[in-house]
Amino acid sequence: MREKRMWLCGLLLALGVGLGVQAADWTVLVYLDGDNSLDPFAVKDMNEMERVGSSDSLNIIVLVDRLEEGAKLYRMVQDNTDAIVSPVLEDWGEVNMGDPATLQAFLDYGMANFPAARTALVLWDHGGGWLGVCWDDHDLTDDGVTDRLTLDEVQQAIGGRYVDMLGFDACLMAMAETAYEFRNQAGVMVASEDSIPGDGWPYDTVLAGLAANPGWTGADLGAWIVDAYMAFYGFHNKVTLSTVDLTRSQGLLDAINGLAAALTAHMERGIVLGAQGSAEYVGAYGQYYAFIDLAGFADYVASHTRYPGTRSAALSVANEARGAVLSEAHGFGSPGATGLSIFLPVSPHYYKEVYGTGLDFTADSLWDEFVTSLYKHGSKKS
Repeated sequence: MREKRMWLCGLLLALGVGLGVQAADWTVLVYLDGDNSLDPFAVKDMNEMERVGSSDSLNIIVLVDRLEEGAKLYRMVQDNTDAIVSPVLEDWGEVNMGDPATLQAFLDYGMANFPAARTALVLWDHGGGWLGVCWDDHDLTDDGVTDRLTLDEVQQAIGGRYVDMLGFDACLMAMAETAYEFRNQAGVMVASEDSIPGDGWPYDTVLAGLAANPGWTGADLGAWIVDAYMAFYGFHNKVTLSTVDLTRSQGLLDAINGLAAALTAHMERGIVLGAQGSAEYVGAYGQYYAFIDLAGFADYVASHTRYPGTRSAALSVANEARGAVLSEAHGFGSPGATGLSIFLPVSPHYYKEVYGTGLDFTADSLWDEFVTSLYKHGSKKS
């Protein structure tokens, strides 16, 4: 029955478009995974979306999966109460938000039925950087771990589509690894190097700005989200957010390859560990998420290496990393954040083998080879 209802709704909307209904300026697709500890914040953020609501020029389409209610599709309408009054387009029942088929179905539905000149996709939930996003507490993998979307699965779900802005309202996602994964599927990425508070993005402010400026590009919207986010949390907090130009991802990867090759050829382990300690640490849970600011790491290497080739390669990484960041802001608690991080554990104990096998970044770069080479030099002088 669900498939039949979705087909009929899609047919009617398609006919409407065919009869001369204009596509919106923007469609914002929010994949809101509240099927975990963030459930109360899901309702709060939906209320913020209703403060603005959809219009002829702006579609706000939400798939929300709650801890006890299953998944529902909404087109958010304007409302100033604390209740969710937007009509339910579809009731999908219990779904696994960590399954790429769920994300693909949402994108199929949203982009076919609510066409627009520009599209934003926001993935809302817990985030783990290159390890993935959108954990679903109702579904476990074979090893007993809560299922999630890996970056590769998100890439598969988006497929041949293109979104003007890919947003992660989730912790730790502003990584070189993430940016490279979606280089061909989005214009810009909005994400945080560090953790994001439970309240997440201020959707009322974000969407009000977009509603008032329907001609914005993805970069314009990204800059506004960064500004709104920092205004909401204040600069006294340990918060970060950045807009990354994904068209710069290949150039950044090439620079990282140059630095990885130089560091591997002339391993200065003391310099590398010093750079790791000097750069802004934006990970979590000790070394489990061993993420550090990329430009900060490169700056230190450039200033301390005794090899001219390494210095030149490090400066190239720093320049490319900063050049890829279109807009960035951070609180006083994260003074060294520049907009993009990278994975660099201090010992093989914290290295995860899947890092070298499940990402476009490690398939196309020398960074993982450099990291494993770093371990082998642990007993040698720099």
